[in-house]
Amino acid sequence: MRNIIIASLLAAACSAASAQPQLWRCGASYGQVPCEGGAAVRPPPPVSAAQSAQARSVGKADARLADAMEKARLQQERQAPKAVIPAAKPASAAASKPMKKAAPANGKPQLLTAVAPGAKDGKK
Repeated sequence: MRNIIIASLLAAACSAASAQPQLWRCGASYGQVPCEGGAAVRPPPPVSAAQSAQARSVGKADARLADAMEKARLQQERQAPKAVIPAAKPASAAASKPMKKAAPANGKPQLLTAVAPGAKDGKK
């Protein structure tokens, strides 16, 4: 009798431990409460200790590879030739002198008048 009770308790504990709550997908969100038009989905199985250890080792290997790639890139940058910027050409003597403005013949500034195309004597 005692063995039957122990066996039934173990079976109940195993079934309760493996039972996961039902998940529902409602649009783009997930929840434990069903919704209108929602679909029942099964949650992914729990991750085992071996899978977790393998993921950690892969992550560490990726980090080592990234560090090695960074060191190689920095070494290449140190060995790269420096950029050469040509010196500016000296300005010629003619270009460095400011241009003189031509003075109007009568001493008065010239005024510009807008003329419509095809108009004679500046009139419309």
